[in-house]
Amino acid sequence: MFYPLFVVILVMIKKIAYIGVAVKNIEQARKKFTENLGSEIIRVGDSDIDHVKNTYLTVGDDVFELIEPISSESPVARFLEKRGEGVQYIGLEVTDLDEMVEDLRGKGFRFTTEKPVAYPNGSRWAFIHPKEMFGVLLALIENPP
Repeated sequence: MFYPLFVVILVMIKKIAYIGVAVKNIEQARKKFTENLGSEIIRVGDSDIDHVKNTYLTVGDDVFELIEPISSESPVARFLEKRGEGVQYIGLEVTDLDEMVEDLRGKGFRFTTEKPVAYPNGSRWAFIHPKEMFGVLLALIENPP
């Protein structure tokens, strides 16, 4: 039986890694998640690359990233200005980021950057333009081995 290429893509996607939530006040958001939903904080930090403060926390078996912009240059600042607080991205962990990006570009998909973004923890992220996925910003994430 022949399976279309989408089966190959599904094999490349391991899981939903993160759900990114853009917020105006990260301390208030962190408190609301921990006190009301029983979330546990995994990591608190910031990203000079994205110009944000962030907090990763558990929500059940999943991980949310709360994101507050620290500069008007941040894509998150533009998101908040245009759409207000809410889900900013869904992050999908993939097995081979370069192969997946190449495959999707070959199908005409646009990305928000020319190359994947490398972060200090060794992960690399590529963002599929939201216009390609019904208004959803999908982050393809490859973590270090």
